[in-house]
Amino acid sequence: MITKSGPPTVILIGEADEANPAERCREIVVHARPDGAPIAPTVYPGAHHGFDVAQLTLGIRYLGPSMEYNKAAAKDAEEKVLAFLAAHLGRAATEKPDTQ
Repeated sequence: MITKSGPPTVILIGEADEANPAERCREIVVHARPDGAPIAPTVYPGAHHGFDVAQLTLGIRYLGPSMEYNKAAAKDAEEKVLAFLAAHLGRAATEKPDTQ
């Protein structure tokens, strides 16, 4: 059970993830304490493990699970992570470093 003293949590998982089944994440949310730290879950339909890794565009199987890039899920996940960090750590956490 996640307790109030635990950190806020964001869960971004693919529905088709065979390495880390989405059902386990759903169970975490269901069993979380109502007065506990916030949990923000998102399950991406059809997305596999590694959905945010562009190099997996063609998809592969590695040690069993299927891994495949999902552009829409990756874009949404990035936006959700930036919003989550801004909400819990402040705006500076979402600013991209100057690469010049």
